[in-house]
Amino acid sequence: MADIRINSLPTTAASTASDDFVAVDGSANGTRKLNAYSPTFGGNLTVNGTGTSSFSGDVSFPNDKGIYSAVSNGRLFLSGDSTGNGAFIQLTGTGHAAPSRVRIDATSGIISNLANTKNTTWDVDQNWGIAGNLTVSGTGTSSVAGLLDLSAATAGQIKFPASQNSSANANTLDDYEEGTWTPTDQSGASLSFTVYNAVYTKVGRLVEIQAAIYYPSTVSSASALIGGLPFNAADGDDNTGGICLSATNVNLNFTGLIARNNNRFFLETIAGSSVINSNMSAKYIKFFGWYYV
Repeated sequence: MADIRINSLPTTAASTASDDFVAVDGSANGTRKLNAYSPTFGGNLTVNGTGTSSFSGDVSFPNDKGIYSAVSNGRLFLSGDSTGNGAFIQLTGTGHAAPSRVRIDATSGIISNLANTKNTTWDVDQNWGIAGNLTVSGTGTSSVAGLLDLSAATAGQIKFPASQNSSANANTLDDYEEGTWTPTDQSGASLSFTVYNAVYTKVGRLVEIQAAIYYPSTVSSASALIGGLPFNAADGDDNTGGICLSATNVNLNFTGLIARNNNRFFLETIAGSSVINSNMSAKYIKFFGWYYV
């Protein structure tokens, strides 16, 4: 069959057993309808109307074929059905069945609920430009074979959930968090600290802390013990982290050791003896440190 070009259709039915159109009818308002069991076009179909062309059923294309618009404002609209089923685009076939480039320009639109009823994997092997938001609601693994480049993003941020979804994989980053913490006296002497700049950053299992602590005047002989770390340290055979002093007016050579499976650290001299509260009376320590959780 040669190309078929339809500029307008007659308003009366006209068909034969060999026609592609079983019946053709129209209405006074200019709408033309093709009432056929299975209209088939062996050539090309061009619709020059400026109104809306509607399809109540599926529109399918054979392998290596497609749909395109030659006009500057050409658009493809999809809507759901009356039973609440959402509209969708399904790409199947071989060869060039998938588009080489898909660009979605939606300044406030959200792309969500992308679903493939046959497979659990979606492959995008060309370029995607998304002007709106992209939501991936699948619970499986989304893979990126190339570089994930955020350098052009205005925000330039990656957000993790408030509660860590821990991974045992050595190459998986499963958490990032920033915040403040409150150092407290855990020696039993009920000392009240003056604290400045107690902050932390957690990246995966590694926690970095810092603070400045001013001790009150005290004659307590209890071993100095400071609690309130933002996370419990990992359990193990030995201590899991340490404290480095950046400034102090205590006349001792000492450091801090973070207790395993706990959220506190104790102060210890280089010789290995405990620092007691009276050593810290009216003194300050400014420090930073790291430990694993």
